[in-house]
Amino acid sequence: MAGALVGGAFLSAFLQVAFDRVASREVLDYLKGRKLIDGLLQKLKMELMSADVVLIDAEEKQITNPAVKKRIQSELEKVLNTLESITKRKDVLCLKEVVGRVPSRPLTTSCPEEYGVFGRDNDKEAIFEKFQLDDASVDGICVVPIVGMGGVGKTTLARFIYNDKRVDNFDHKAWVCVSENFDSFMIAKTIFERVTLSACDIQNMDLLQIRIREKFREKKIFLILDDVWNENYGDWVELLKVFRCGAQEIKIIVTTRSKKVASNVCTIPTFLLKQLSNDECWSLFEKHAFKNGNADEFPVLEEIGRQIVQKCKGLPLAAKALGGLLRSEQDPREWTKILKSDIWDLPEGNISILPALRLSYHYLPSHLKRCFVYCSILPKDYCEFLTELPANMGRLVNLRQLDISGTNLKEMPLQIGKLRNLHKLTTFVVSKHSGSSIKELRELQHLSGSLSILNLQNVLHDKDAMEVNLKDKQDLSELVFEWGHGNDNSENERNVLEQLHPHEKLKCLTIKNYGGTRFPNWLEDCSFSNMASIQLANCKYCFLLPPLGHLPVLKRLSIKGFHAVSHVGREFYGDGSSSATNPFRSLEKLKFKDMPEWQEWFLFEGENEGGVFSTLQELRISKCPKLSRGLPNHLPSLTNLKIKECQQLAASLPRTPALYDLQLIDCDKVLLKELSPKLVSLSIGGPATTLKSIEEITSHYYSSLEALIIKGSCDSLWSFPLEFYTKLKSFFVSKSENLESLSVSDGSHQDLTSLTFLHFSDCPNFVSFASGGLCAPNLTGISICNCKKLKSLPEGMHTLLPSLVYLSLSDCQELESFPEGGLPSNLVSLQIVNCHKLFSRRMEWGLQALHSLKKFRVHISFEELESFPEKALLPPTLTDLTISYFPNLKSLNEFQHLTSLQHLYIAICDKLQYLPKEGLPASLSSLCLSGCPLLEKRCQREKGEDWPKIAHIPMIKIEDEVIT
Repeated sequence: MAGALVGGAFLSAFLQVAFDRVASREVLDYLKGRKLIDGLLQKLKMELMSADVVLIDAEEKQITNPAVKKRIQSELEKVLNTLESITKRKDVLCLKEVVGRVPSRPLTTSCPEEYGVFGRDNDKEAIFEKFQLDDASVDGICVVPIVGMGGVGKTTLARFIYNDKRVDNFDHKAWVCVSENFDSFMIAKTIFERVTLSACDIQNMDLLQIRIREKFREKKIFLILDDVWNENYGDWVELLKVFRCGAQEIKIIVTTRSKKVASNVCTIPTFLLKQLSNDECWSLFEKHAFKNGNADEFPVLEEIGRQIVQKCKGLPLAAKALGGLLRSEQDPREWTKILKSDIWDLPEGNISILPALRLSYHYLPSHLKRCFVYCSILPKDYCEFLTELPANMGRLVNLRQLDISGTNLKEMPLQIGKLRNLHKLTTFVVSKHSGSSIKELRELQHLSGSLSILNLQNVLHDKDAMEVNLKDKQDLSELVFEWGHGNDNSENERNVLEQLHPHEKLKCLTIKNYGGTRFPNWLEDCSFSNMASIQLANCKYCFLLPPLGHLPVLKRLSIKGFHAVSHVGREFYGDGSSSATNPFRSLEKLKFKDMPEWQEWFLFEGENEGGVFSTLQELRISKCPKLSRGLPNHLPSLTNLKIKECQQLAASLPRTPALYDLQLIDCDKVLLKELSPKLVSLSIGGPATTLKSIEEITSHYYSSLEALIIKGSCDSLWSFPLEFYTKLKSFFVSKSENLESLSVSDGSHQDLTSLTFLHFSDCPNFVSFASGGLCAPNLTGISICNCKKLKSLPEGMHTLLPSLVYLSLSDCQELESFPEGGLPSNLVSLQIVNCHKLFSRRMEWGLQALHSLKKFRVHISFEELESFPEKALLPPTLTDLTISYFPNLKSLNEFQHLTSLQHLYIAICDKLQYLPKEGLPASLSSLCLSGCPLLEKRCQREKGEDWPKIAHIPMIKIEDEVIT
């Protein structure tokens, strides 16, 4: 938008600045007594004033009348020739050469939409459904591209999903605004910093990958890559290498306007985002255009507004922009001007700008247009790469909002305190320099919303913090206090925090990396009646938690990185006054993490009656290895419970009648008694667990359970009774050394109608499925990995499993053949990895009869094979074929019958030298070779012997280098 609209405004703003400079004291002193120059100065003033008037008029007419630009060209050339001589004196005029691009979009972040999201609930659910598809992932990575035109709401939808409570079930999540600067290293580094919540000084990709692998191993990861433009497939492949890190699962959403980008990244079909309906678009417009979000009191404006919305053509960005433009305007005549503007009817030409956005710029006051131009010197999506602001920002005395969230600023510009009209300042980075010290905040009396004060270790005197006077900044609703590294003065830090006393109406408070041993007195104050959220992170030296139970509306509490706390006692619940008789009365989410010395959680008197934590819905305790006892006894409202890496915890689980999601990971001593009848999802186990209490879940019926994950061994778990779980949809078992089979009693086959996915891995004694097969008509995927004694797949697969579309078999050495009757006819994806006996009988597989099969991957160190594939082996429906790790393979056989083949990947075939004599299918769109030195030499661009056979393929990649 900016590039097309602000040419005239940019010159006008420049001329205004130049005029101010010409009239400055420094220039006047320089010119004093020089009559000739003084005359030229007066002439220059007139030229500048004349040009400014012309350009203001040009701004009004340039959009609707393109000829205006040509008409004023000669006038501008004359003025610019005059200005040219001034550039030679730029040092005297204190002017600099500014190099930068004009942004077309602002920085995107993961923060929820302030005014809500309209019309995207179905789209959000559709994305979550895509994540659940059985063939959604490739090598453990699922990528869903969201594609749509500019302004349709791709980022909003991604943000809507990112902040959904279901994403909280992932171990780590990160948001990266990629934009045009697709730098794999910087993207990976940003993700690592988001996950670790700390700056990363690693400059080497190899080392960064090691750190990411350590952090992501066996974890569930959720990522958003927003606003991707790079269409180079090779760059995407390089980034994917970082994500192949041993994670349990990785879900990625990519937003882009480019269908080519989507084609490069997707593992499942692209999600095409459509425009909003007129009603949905009106709801969004109404929320922004009227101060109370409701148009009922303004029927005339509503009638005009609905007509304006129709012209927005379902684009939420257009509705939001115009709604914001008209928010302070109640004169129907001004609304009618917008409705009947000629700009709606302009041809787009080469400018891809929404008419609504042209209008929103066109009707800005001239001084705001100049502000727009000033901001345009920042590069597009200046993301997280911005490290400093312009030095003279203190001169923007009328600036109202400065959003620098997500940046990596080292310090604030000097004299930021002069911006006394600021209403919104997202971040203040404290410096040791007096010009950007914390005292600068003293003058900013109108701040509202959220404010983060960073690098508080640079506050050397607590009196400086006192001068900030946060108690009087009544419009601030959220505060973040954060110290950096190297803070070693515990007493000073406590004194500083004591002086940063906020006002009593504060809603959200975050304290990070605080080095004091105790919290300030004001945090114990009962008067914070609006406090709804508190996060305390990495306060490693505090030996007591603050008394927070008395806060009447506290809903979310997160406590992380308290390395000195050994007991959580009465002090946590409150001060013992009458206000603490029902502590934590409103708390909904409670999280404890990384508390290595925490041993015991003392219960509050009356807790058995449910007087404390009565509204708690989510409880998470992780990385507390010494915690041994003291879980609450009764949590009547709890729906989500996750306990992870608490190896000494020997307590019984609370009574939780409303619980639907339970995760017990690496906490083997926790006692499972009767579980909630509403339980939907259960994940139990861990790397070193013995699952002593698993008998509880294998000896009772749990008709509500839909997802079950078991990781670890149990002496009693040798056969798993599937019929106990009539609503079970997905069943994952790994590292269960004693499991031998699944059991389904006679007559219970009809109870498996809900089952959609089965996964078994690292079960060395797992031999077979239930006798007679599994009657699971809705089962869509089976994955079996490293079950070395498995001898057979479910009987009657071709009839009993009609919905099976995905089958993956890896390292099943004793598996010899598919069941009698073959595989289900609807199978879409088949993967065979290191199943030697099964592969030796490949001509019996009957793949030719599978008319739905599209993806086939085979990876086997089969030394006897010198040519592959046999002509009758593969069906012509294949679109994706992967052949890897055949040590003696020398040549590929005929491929011409594979008329649908689009992607061919060949890897680690050291002796492979020859492509089929007749070449590769014309349908092929990509060929990737890796670890095949002889063949790679023959496929070199232009000069390789086999180049004529592959030259027609649009994308050819050899050893991660794209050569076409």
